[in-house]
Amino acid sequence: ITGDESWFYHYDPELKEQSKVWMSTTDPRPTKIHRTKSAGTRMVAIFFLKSGLIKSVPLETGATVNASWYVNTCLPQVFKAVSERRETRGLRCLIFHDDNARPHRARITNGFFCWKIM
Repeated sequence: ITGDESWFYHYDPELKEQSKVWMSTTDPRPTKIHRTKSAGTRMVAIFFLKSGLIKSVPLETGATVNASWYVNTCLPQVFKAVSERRETRGLRCLIFHDDNARPHRARITNGFFCWKIM
């Protein structure tokens, strides 16, 4: 399993190509109103197997990714989804790969993996 956290925009910003309009040479140029980059963002943790997406776990608005959230909220949902997808093998023969972010390397996270896997 590989996973990472990323920010996602609430909408896709309009591309330059999408805002083009046909005009005659005598028409004034249209005014393009610039919006902020996004109406808002959302942090989402996403996990994949080689066969595709397993689970995406959104973080509540205003919350931060920390070891407690990672161990108590995120990882149980991921392991449940993996167990349902791999009915015969469950969590056996599974390699978990993530980056070196602090929540991933915290003692509580390492303790969770030792208890859950070993």
